[in-house]
Amino acid sequence: MQVKYELVLGFILFFISINVNSEVQFSNANANAKFCNTNDIEKHLEDKKIKLLEINLEKHRKWVKNYLKIIKSTDQVISKEYKINYKADIKIIFDNNLECSFNSKIRISGDLRDHIENNIPPITSLDIELLNGNIDSVIKFKLLLPATRNYDNEIFIATFLRHLGFISPKTFYVNSLFNGTKYKFIFQENPAKELLERNQKRESLILKGNETYAWNSDEFKEKFVLAKAANRSWIKKGISNLQISKEATSMLNKVFLKNINIASNQIASYRDLDLEILSSKDSLSRKKNQEYIALLYALHAEHGLVINNRRFYYDPIYNSFSPIYYDSNANILHKKLKKYYKNTYYDNKILRHNGDGIFVDRQPVTPNEIIGSKSALLLIEKLDIQNFHKDLTSFGIKISNDELNSVLNIIKFNLERVSLIDAVDINQKYQQNFIDLENNNIELVFDTDKTLSVMACNFQLSLCNTFDIDIDDYANLIGGKLKNKFGLEYLYVGGSIEQYISGNNFNKVGHKKLIIENEFELDIFGSINITVDQNTRIININQESIFGRVLVKNGVINNWHIIFNGFHDNGLNLVPKFDENLLTGCLTIADSSLEQVSVSIDGSVCEDGLNLLRVNGRMNNIKIYDSLHDALDLDYSHLRISNIEIKNAGNDCLDLSAGESSFSNLNLNYCEDKAISLGEESRSNFNNVEINNSKIGIEIKDSSKSIMSNVKIKNTPICVNAFNKKQEFWGGIVEFNMLECIPEVLNVQKGSLIKVNYEL
Repeated sequence: MQVKYELVLGFILFFISINVNSEVQFSNANANAKFCNTNDIEKHLEDKKIKLLEINLEKHRKWVKNYLKIIKSTDQVISKEYKINYKADIKIIFDNNLECSFNSKIRISGDLRDHIENNIPPITSLDIELLNGNIDSVIKFKLLLPATRNYDNEIFIATFLRHLGFISPKTFYVNSLFNGTKYKFIFQENPAKELLERNQKRESLILKGNETYAWNSDEFKEKFVLAKAANRSWIKKGISNLQISKEATSMLNKVFLKNINIASNQIASYRDLDLEILSSKDSLSRKKNQEYIALLYALHAEHGLVINNRRFYYDPIYNSFSPIYYDSNANILHKKLKKYYKNTYYDNKILRHNGDGIFVDRQPVTPNEIIGSKSALLLIEKLDIQNFHKDLTSFGIKISNDELNSVLNIIKFNLERVSLIDAVDINQKYQQNFIDLENNNIELVFDTDKTLSVMACNFQLSLCNTFDIDIDDYANLIGGKLKNKFGLEYLYVGGSIEQYISGNNFNKVGHKKLIIENEFELDIFGSINITVDQNTRIININQESIFGRVLVKNGVINNWHIIFNGFHDNGLNLVPKFDENLLTGCLTIADSSLEQVSVSIDGSVCEDGLNLLRVNGRMNNIKIYDSLHDALDLDYSHLRISNIEIKNAGNDCLDLSAGESSFSNLNLNYCEDKAISLGEESRSNFNNVEINNSKIGIEIKDSSKSIMSNVKIKNTPICVNAFNKKQEFWGGIVEFNMLECIPEVLNVQKGSLIKVNYEL
């Protein structure tokens, strides 16, 4: 075996030695590399496909030697010691003739050795992070050996779920050159901020099953799968972030602990996590979770439902978890399935394939899967098959319309038959401790009454130690990356030790709620006084402390006037960017349809005076005075708003992120930063805008486009800024039909565009 290894090592080192000194070439090429071969912003913003992804490692020899160590090892699990980051130069050629070069770091990806091809030259699955720029708004991604994800199946399911409205990463085939070697990978973005925002989700905690112990044969470690944070960096940004993360991880751990040591129905148990905790009282979240488990079951994709493969987005606004698709290992595209469709013998069975032939699935299903299957069928009926097929073709899957319809019929066939399989209620017995298990290398960690303090205990809970911890270490703890000075691992459970023993829920403190005419609801946080006059259709809100918040959500709001009187804090600025419910606005309107709604705000100490989140419809007459920070903020909304008057904003007067909205008749005065800020791929139209006494008139950035007519800017040093701010985006484009600004100062960065038409 050693002789064989030495021969392989020698051959590979010879191979790379004749590969034209790639290490020297890298440094020279990188020094002179252009970011992109054009400053034409339209080329960046148009839909485009990757023709070729070229990777050149700076230290290819060291990478190969590391690869050979894995080959030499007899372990089936790829040890963390081999997952070393290397610098690499990445060049992308798109089908619209755009070429871009990026600096990046790269490492071997995957848990098992199926991510390593034992051939010459060496090829592995890869984890890549771009250090500058983005690829189709993606910064972190994997290049997967197709066999590790069952080839076309991964792309099909990821795309299918995305078209059905689930959070699912961009996934497609990509032709690559890896240090001169041609290979076809599956490109898949990592769950991150960019994926969340593309799904109209505000950045928050992403959780996953802790795989630290999943690959260990020890019985104890296989049982003890808890949750950990996938985005530790987000936790480190502030105390509110930390509080949200503690709450979310504690709740999900409670769910995972209820799925340990289930004596019967083991297979069904991991599919049916406790929705009373996952969804709280959010009916939409419950529905999406039910649909998700039903669909993965019907797709023969239960691998994606195993606890250590689960991925969740936590929404503090609704105190609920949304599934994020990850690694299902499905085989719904297996050709042998098609001929069995409509075979009467299988009428009450699920069509599945185990690699050798069709087998009859007698696994029990849960009530949630039955409910979810009915709802999922309705989703598929609304599927735009033409666009779905177009995306599949673009992503490298060769499938005819007839073949696609056949696969969709099998999925519907399976969903219809879920309700005909024996249903079971899973007896989810909460496992409160592991006193019968011994492990001297791990301690369980709980929260205490102090924000930056924890309690670490042995498994018998007989020895406990309380100590202070800073926010960075707390983030590492929740992310499963913290050890003490003696090398002892900490396993974060969360909640108090009393909650852990008793099994009580780790839910946040409740809040007041008002239902208005069965049309929409008001959630009230902190010290707030509200009066509702249904005759005049006026809602009066008085903020009685700087931490008071009101959330208007989930409804149709028609012909209402909302008046918000803010608490004046005499200059004290103690308010975080968002609270523990992820609310940035003193007044937030979310997930609602508006018709002829008006808002007046006098005094705001919050990050936003008024925040409009995932809102559509029409508003008229918005007046906001004396905001400590931003006055009006729109996120992921589609609105037509007329008559906006804003005066005295400590930051931006109007901030637009994503979405597509139009505005008319704006009067913006004394904006300490921008009068109008447009970003995050927003689309907008403005007509009749007056800006006075502000720092910057209009700022457009980050792949945003806007058309503006009849704009007058006075007493403002900078009229317009157009540039790129965030890595996941490009520049901004704004076109003016009549712009009046004295002095006319227009700042435009390369890759952005300002166009001014002085005559209509």
